[in-house]
Amino acid sequence: MASLFELEAPVFGGKALGGMTYAAPTATATLTVAETVDAILETDQSAAITLTTPTAALIKAAYPSAVVGTSFQLVVVNSGSNHNVTIAGGTDVTVVGIATVAQFASKVFVGYFVTATTIKLFGLGSTAAAQS
Repeated sequence: MASLFELEAPVFGGKALGGMTYAAPTATATLTVAETVDAILETDQSAAITLTTPTAALIKAAYPSAVVGTSFQLVVVNSGSNHNVTIAGGTDVTVVGIATVAQFASKVFVGYFVTATTIKLFGLGSTAAAQS
């Protein structure tokens, strides 16, 4: 007999839960929705960069079923160089906590719809570089 998840995969805006998009930005940029919602960003840049999320309105437009309490993940991995990566919020996206990811460190951000039109992006964990 099939389980509930085999019959109907949980979906957030058309993307099955657990599925993540991968991108490798190397310069300061505004991210796309696909690079922000349930995404992994691996950077290896030659200078400090800032990656800005799309606006809350653009994220909501891409996922119209998102309601208050809907959440998503953004994983940032700073793979090299001697430079930081900073995550900034687009219009109506507020980054809460430390937004900088140090060299050879990673950080998980959880986006949360606080209202139908505003998102908080919570930075979880430390930003200390990994020890070899």
